[in-house]
Amino acid sequence: MTAVFTLHPALAAAQDPVDARIRRTQAIVVSSLDPTLPELRLDSWLQQVVGADARYTWTSGSCAGTRGPDTTAVPLCGIVAVTRSDVTVTIGVRLGEYVHDAKSDRSETPRFDEAYISRGHDMVMLDRLGDLARMLSLSPAQWPRPDIVLEAIRCLPDRPRHFETVTCSMTVVNNGGAPSFARVFLDVQTNYNRGGGEFLKVGAGGRRTLRLMFAWPDEEGAAISAGIELRNRTPYHRLNERGELMLPSGEDLRTPYDLLDWQDDSDGPRTIVSARVATTGRPSAIDVPVDASISRLIVSVETVAGVAPTFVRPGGAVVREGERDVRLSDVRSLDVKRQIRIDRKVYTVERPQPGVWKVELPGMVSAGSPDVRVTASGISPIAFGDFEFVRLQEGVHGGYFQIDGMPLSIVPATAQARVPDAVREVTFRVVDERGTSLGIAPLRRGLPHTGTDDYIGTFDLPAVPFQVVMNGLDASGAPVQRQHALTYRAQPVALLFHYDRSNVIEPGTSRRITFSVTNVASERATFALDVSSNSGEVRDLSPRTVTIEPRTSATSSFSLSLPTNAEHFGRIELRVIATSTADPAVTNTVTGHLEVSRPDDADGDYVDNAKDNCRNVSNSGQEDRNQNGVGDACDPAEAGPITVRRLQPESGPPGTAVTVSGSGFRAGGLNFVMLNGLPVQAVAASATEMTFVVPPGAAVGPVVLIFANENSFVMSPVPFLVLRRD
Repeated sequence: MTAVFTLHPALAAAQDPVDARIRRTQAIVVSSLDPTLPELRLDSWLQQVVGADARYTWTSGSCAGTRGPDTTAVPLCGIVAVTRSDVTVTIGVRLGEYVHDAKSDRSETPRFDEAYISRGHDMVMLDRLGDLARMLSLSPAQWPRPDIVLEAIRCLPDRPRHFETVTCSMTVVNNGGAPSFARVFLDVQTNYNRGGGEFLKVGAGGRRTLRLMFAWPDEEGAAISAGIELRNRTPYHRLNERGELMLPSGEDLRTPYDLLDWQDDSDGPRTIVSARVATTGRPSAIDVPVDASISRLIVSVETVAGVAPTFVRPGGAVVREGERDVRLSDVRSLDVKRQIRIDRKVYTVERPQPGVWKVELPGMVSAGSPDVRVTASGISPIAFGDFEFVRLQEGVHGGYFQIDGMPLSIVPATAQARVPDAVREVTFRVVDERGTSLGIAPLRRGLPHTGTDDYIGTFDLPAVPFQVVMNGLDASGAPVQRQHALTYRAQPVALLFHYDRSNVIEPGTSRRITFSVTNVASERATFALDVSSNSGEVRDLSPRTVTIEPRTSATSSFSLSLPTNAEHFGRIELRVIATSTADPAVTNTVTGHLEVSRPDDADGDYVDNAKDNCRNVSNSGQEDRNQNGVGDACDPAEAGPITVRRLQPESGPPGTAVTVSGSGFRAGGLNFVMLNGLPVQAVAASATEMTFVVPPGAAVGPVVLIFANENSFVMSPVPFLVLRRD
C-alpha cells in the first residue's frame, strides 16, 4: 500500500522544504529500497560503503525522465552525491510529487529511482542499489557498458502532405550489460528550426518503443532526422550559466519546462556552418566563426572509421573531454527523408569564446572512405530563418510572393531575406555541399514592394544543390555568420494549377481539376505525376506520365470527390509532384487550395443558387446585358465564357507575338490578358483567336496568363515561358 500525505500549507510555509526533503531522504531505511540491503538509514549505510571521510552533498530535485508541458505535478526526488577521491556516487530516491498549483509536496512511500558511479570520463548506471559495493570494487574497465542503438524507425503516413501530422515509431535496443538513459529525438530543420524528444531508460538487454509526432514541413529542402543521443552525465545534474554540471537545489521543481527538452525558434540553434568534407587526400579544416551573441556552441561531426577530428579553440588550444565548459555526447540518427543512418560525435561548449573555432580532419584515409558532415550551430538571438524564393506580382495587389516548390533552372531566380537589425553590412553568398562559395547572391534593401527589413535580389542559380550563407557585422564590428537550414536545387520542371473560373467545390460533388507541367529545359523529358489531397478522394489522374518537348507544357487532370459531410468553408489542400523518369532528383511540386462552398452557393460568388444567373460561374455582379435571365459570364448569346485551347508559341523572349486559340473573344471589342498581374491589350482578335505581344518588362520564367473581356475571364491551362533575350 502507498501512503500519501500532504503538508498543511501553513506548516510547509514555516519550514524550508528542501531541508525537510533532505532529512527525510537521509532517514530512509535502505532495505525499503532494495530488500538485499540491511536495516540501516541511507546516510549511515553510505558511510559504511563509500566512507565516512567522503564529501556528501544532499539536495532535492526532479526525478529522472521527461515531463510534459501540461504537467502540474513533478516527480520529486531526494538526491545525494558522495565524492571520494576521483569517484562520485549519485543516488536518487523518489519521495513523491511536487504539486505546482498547491506549491507543496505530496509525499509517497519512498522508492529507488536511479544510481550512478562516475570516475573521470567513465560512468555506470546501476540496476539496483545493492550493486553499489561490488561496482566500487571494480575498475572502470571492468564496468558493464550500455550499447544503445536505434533498431528501427517507421513514420506514417509514408507520403505525408505539408503540415500533416506524422507519427514516428522508434524502437531502441540496449545490447549492452548496463542500463542507461538515452534522449530519443526528432529534429526538423526548416526556416524555423523545430525539434524535441524524450528521455528514455533502457535496461540491459531491453527494448523500448517510443512514438513522437511532428508536423511535416512545407519547405521542400527541409532536413528531418530522428535518433538517440547518449549523454555522459546523470539526469539529476544541470548545467549552470558557466557550463558546469551542478546538482539542483530544489529550484527546478518550480520551472516545469526546463526538462521537457522541446525547443522553439526563440531559443533554438542557429546554423553557423554545415559542410561535407572529404576524408581522403590532404588534411582539411572547417572554420566556425563564433560571435558574442552565441551562448552555447554545438558542433557535430559524423563518425567515420579511421577519422579522428580535432576541435580547436581560437588561439589554437585543442578542445578536450572533461574541460569545464565542454560536454561530449554520441548521437545515432536516421535521415527520415533519405532513410540513411548517421552516427555523430557532438561537442557542446558553454559560453564559447568569440573568434574562429576550427574542426580539423587528418585526411589520408583509404580511398573510397565516405565524406564527413560537419555542422556547427549556436544558441543565439541572431537568426537567419527568413529566406525564400519569390516572384513579383504586378498590379494593384502586387508584391513579392513565395513560389511553390523549388526554383527553376535556366532562368534567374528572385530571393527575399530578412535579417535582424543587430547585423549590419549584410552580404549573402551561395555555397555547395562542401561549403565552397559558388557566387554572391546580390540581395539589397530599398526596392519597391518591399519592407524596410527586406533584402531582395535576382541571380542565376548553380546546377548543383546549394545553401545560402549570410555574413555581416554585429554592433561591435565583429563578424557574424549564419547558414540557412534549407538545401535548394534548381529544377527544370514547373507545375501550375488551372482553377477554371472558381476555386470552390460543393460537398457531395466531384470536380475535374487540371494542372500543367512545363519543361523549361532545352531537352525533351518525361515526368511521372502524383496527386494527393487532405480531404476527399483523388481519382482518375490522367495522364499519369507526360513527355514534354523543350520549353513547352503538357496538361493532366484528376477528379476530386468530396463527401457530403465536408465542412462548409473548409480549406482543401492539393499537392502535385512531377518526377523525372530518368533521374529521381529532378522533381518539383505545386500546392493548390480549394474552398468548400457555403450552403446553396455552388460557385462561391455569395449569390444563392436559386437566384444565381450563372450557377457554376462566379459572377457576383450578376450582369445580364440582354436581360434574358442568363448572366453575361455564361450566356452563349454574349459569346459565352472565354475558353483557351492553345498558345502558339508557348515560349519566347519579350516582344514575342502569341496567338491564342479558343472561343469567347470579341472581334472589335475589348480583349486583354493579365500577364502576372500586368494588363496587356490584344493587338488582334476574332471570335476564336486573339493575339498579344509579350511586353518588355515581363519577368523571365513561366508566367500565369488570365484572358478577359467585358463579361468573362479565364486562366490559361498552360503558362507562357518568358525567355531571356540571346
